Amino acid sequence: MSKDRKKLEHSTGNNLNYKEYFKIGLEYFEKEKYEESIRNYNLAIELNSNRPNIWTNKSLALAKLERYEDANISADRAIRLNPEDYIAWNIKGFSLKKKGSETKGD
Repeated sequence: MSKDRKKLEHSTGNNLNYKEYFKIGLEYFEKEKYEESIRNYNLAIELNSNRPNIWTNKSLALAKLERYEDANISADRAIRLNPEDYIAWNIKGFSLKKKGSETKGD
């Protein structure tokens, strides 16, 4: 169990499930607090790593932080879990394009 999860459980007195961490991640994302969003998506993944929507949302938050390589890795995981996840495919394409632009100096 991660330190963040233990800290949150201790502070709230709750054992949160992956859906609750995912929801908290969404709330932080909407507030443009991407690091906090990613932290909660990671906690959700720790509890259930087989949900493609968690990986897709994590990928989007990583892309917002211009962490394109990490965004691509998370998008790949979402695509492996759900090959029809068009949002993950879009994030993957975007992150690969941005990563390519960085290496070319654009």
